[in-house]
Amino acid sequence: MTASEMAQFLGRSGYLTVAGTRLRFRVRVTDVRVRFGQIDYFVTPILGEGEAWHDSQNVTLDEVEA
Repeated sequence: MTASEMAQFLGRSGYLTVAGTRLRFRVRVTDVRVRFGQIDYFVTPILGEGEAWHDSQNVTLDEVEA
């Protein structure tokens, strides 16, 4: 994945699902990395505080409006 491809995810909002639970909450993507062939998002909650790396498979991003 190129830097320009990763940039398309920056600033996008979505839902982070906590693995093994039904807990979901709104987050914003602030960074992207490829680790061992897997895409990770660095996210921060829309309400609340903190930040952490999460597997992109646990983050459902909102659709981009054209």
